[in-house]
Amino acid sequence: MINEMEKQNFVTWHKYATFHEIEKAKGINVIAFQRLSHECADDIGQIDQPRPPSVFMVCNNVGVQEFDLSLKIS
Repeated sequence: MINEMEKQNFVTWHKYATFHEIEKAKGINVIAFQRLSHECADDIGQIDQPRPPSVFMVCNNVGVQEFDLSLKIS
């Protein structure tokens, strides 16, 4: 069982890690990576889900604005 901070650190790292960084971590410490991957599988699965499509518009005075294009069913 891992503590909550270790779990959160691994999930956050996995969210921003590139494919090559993940493969390198698998090769360096196989046992720890497998243990963390197994225990954090649900959280990592939620991260790997595709995000709804968005459109980014750049306005001169405002900056970048994001518009959510996902379908919301009430």
